[in-house]
Amino acid sequence: MNNKYLKTDFEGLVKDPSSGAVLNVDNAKLEAYKKQKNAMSMTLNNNERIVKVENDLKEIKEMLNQLLQRN
Repeated sequence: MNNKYLKTDFEGLVKDPSSGAVLNVDNAKLEAYKKQKNAMSMTLNNNERIVKVENDLKEIKEMLNQLLQRN
């Protein structure tokens, strides 16, 4: 940790006295957070794709039923 920063009550966080900004200096936790956020984003994207496929299948079934009813 750089001596120009002040310690805080929270592990991994320091305060810059000139700007008052609170900075995260724990790179391992930052990387873990980024991985977790990316995994959550992928899960949400997959869920959206599943819903879209389900809706497309429903639409195809409805079209097939309409074709069968015409004959």
